[in-house]
Amino acid sequence: MADLLDNALKKARALKLIHADEFRALSSDSRFEHLFEQLRAAKPKPRSGEWRADGSKAVKVTETDGQLTLNFNKAAVPKFGAFVEKQLDRLYEEFLKENEELEP
Repeated sequence: MADLLDNALKKARALKLIHADEFRALSSDSRFEHLFEQLRAAKPKPRSGEWRADGSKAVKVTETDGQLTLNFNKAAVPKFGAFVEKQLDRLYEEFLKENEELEP
C-alpha cells in the first residue's frame, strides 16, 4: 500500500475514496482491501496542457509518472522546437545551478 501511495495522483484518489460514505460504512479490513484494489487497478491519467504563442497552440505538454513530453507544433511556430533543442545543454546547466542537490 505504501508504494501505491508514493504516487501523488493515487494518493489524491485515496483521499477521495476514504471520504466517501460507502467507504466509511465498510469494516476496517474491507476498507483496506477496497482501497488497495482501487489504487492498484487505477491507472493515473496523464496530465496534459498546452503553451500558446501569439494565440496559436505552439506546444502540447503531456506528463505521466515516467516522462514529460513536449510536442512542438511546427505549423504554429516552425523553428521553435529546433531552437529549444539547441538550448537543452544551457537549460540543463541552469537547472543544475538552481537545484544543486541534484548534481551527480
